[in-house]
Amino acid sequence: MPRALPVNRWLLPVLLLLAGTAHARDSRVTVDAAVDPPEVHIGDSLVYVVQVTGAREVAPPDLSALKADFEISGPSVQYSTRSENFRSWVAAQFRYVLTPLRPGKFVLPPPKVTVNDHEYAGPQHEINVLPPEDQDVVILELEAKPRRVYAGQPFSVTLRVVMKPLPEVDREPLQFTEPPVLRMPWLKEPPADVRALQEKNDILGPILVQTRRSGDARGFELEGFVFQGGFFSEKAVVRPEPKRVARTDKTGKQVSYFVYEIEAQYASDKPGTYAFGPALLNGRFIAGVNAGRMIVKRFPVVAPAVEVEVASLDPAAMPPGFSGAIGRFSISATATPLELRVGDPLTLELAVKPAPGSVSLEQVGAPDLIRQEGLARDFVVVDEKPIGEVAGGEKRFRYALRPKRAGVQIPALRFPYFDPQAEKYVDAVSEPIALNVTEAVALGAQDVVGAPRANDDRGPVQASAGGIHQNVTGLRDIRDERADPRLVIAWIAGLAVFYAALSTLVVRRRRLAGDWARQRRMRALKSARARLDAPDAAAPGPVRAALLGLCADLCHLAEAGLTAREADAALLRAGVSEPVRRELSALLERLEQAAYGGGNSLDPQVLEQARALAPRIDAEVRR
Repeated sequence: MPRALPVNRWLLPVLLLLAGTAHARDSRVTVDAAVDPPEVHIGDSLVYVVQVTGAREVAPPDLSALKADFEISGPSVQYSTRSENFRSWVAAQFRYVLTPLRPGKFVLPPPKVTVNDHEYAGPQHEINVLPPEDQDVVILELEAKPRRVYAGQPFSVTLRVVMKPLPEVDREPLQFTEPPVLRMPWLKEPPADVRALQEKNDILGPILVQTRRSGDARGFELEGFVFQGGFFSEKAVVRPEPKRVARTDKTGKQVSYFVYEIEAQYASDKPGTYAFGPALLNGRFIAGVNAGRMIVKRFPVVAPAVEVEVASLDPAAMPPGFSGAIGRFSISATATPLELRVGDPLTLELAVKPAPGSVSLEQVGAPDLIRQEGLARDFVVVDEKPIGEVAGGEKRFRYALRPKRAGVQIPALRFPYFDPQAEKYVDAVSEPIALNVTEAVALGAQDVVGAPRANDDRGPVQASAGGIHQNVTGLRDIRDERADPRLVIAWIAGLAVFYAALSTLVVRRRRLAGDWARQRRMRALKSARARLDAPDAAAPGPVRAALLGLCADLCHLAEAGLTAREADAALLRAGVSEPVRRELSALLERLEQAAYGGGNSLDPQVLEQARALAPRIDAEVRR
């Protein structure tokens, strides 16, 4: 204990000295900024560097205010140590790459950082973004088609590079220059809430040039894309097959330009307006020929961004039985067997085929046959909402039907869809199907009692009062063969019990076979697990659909349009406990927020929670 006193005596002064040193260092915090170059053409990029000196730990400055006018890449961070008068400072350098989105003069506001709750600011800078050069050598065009679609409907975004041929020789100019750099940001990362309908390899694979290192590649270098060539990763160079298109140049002369196109397909399930672009092309181009020598100039080319509007349908205007089909569709119907009796089962198959530009078949639900008046009047629809299978460009739905009376036919069936070109709902109609439905056979009592055997050589039963005759020699004939009443009664009772049990079993099996609600409950958990284990279950939408589908199957509800509140009310009626329902409601709300908040990926813990919750819901409904 006595040795601890000197330590305690010196501890407080040392701490005060360290605190004073730290404060002195914070007081020397400086923020500086530089931009290079201060003037660029639209399509070029500039480097913006912010350096913070005198702070050991500092967060990058917030440049979100520049996102309206620049695409921001970075920052890349580099730390260094500086010493002066036996004191050291840490300098943090934040390096950004800014790409202007439009021409004009811009002011980069003072960069600000916070150190120990104190805010420090650097100088502001002005930059000048020049418009594209007025030339007709290279033209960049960006097109979206159609510009207005409905949720789930596909659309295409096409980049078109138009290049003027070499004067006099009419040759492709790409053969004589290094690949210019082409920037297509939407190809690498689509806008939020937009999904690509094609893999990048499917788009770029057919047009990829894989000889960049040898110097023989002629095409366009895609910024941000690489391909694995042997042991090395190389910059991706693409060269679409050119087409020739006649255009008017600056002099008014008709010239056959070379045109290169790159097209990608997209769709969005969330209404809104989505921007694609701008597209940028920067490199050295052949601007002309002078005295037999090519004139090569370096300049950027820009295609302004295009917007696509994704609209939504008015729920109040949807016709009964609408199942999410947007585009143009046709349907066909087949039935087996065609000859049957009243009450016998038959299978009705509906094939839905879309025209190009329609929504994905995965989004199309089963037609509601209960709403088809002619069918519902003459048939019992056992399977009201089949899942459907996609194959061969069609989606097939199989229904189980039972005719109610003889002589009925399958009428023409309607499939409502929304035609975006006509801006109205239209019905696709199938051909009617002729059936041969006969009355069920009714068995009478005489059909059930067995008839005498045809080859019975025994004579009629005779009564003999005189005892055994001399000509009777078989032991069988001297046995008392009179029927025992007790044995007869026992046989009759046994047959009655067996017949009753057999009838009960047959009736029960027929009832269960026609009990679609029970069948849905029995396979509800298996179906939900399959959907939660599917590859697309890493996104919020499919997981939410799997949980709502489980509730719909367990409570015999229509899955299409089922809300979280309706699912909770149905589970309450089914006797599910409040903790389980509360957990499900919270999970559905979290998934809905993630889906409509622009998130395309899902936290693995949320997916595991959904997988664990599904069997608990199933067990409480079926207990």
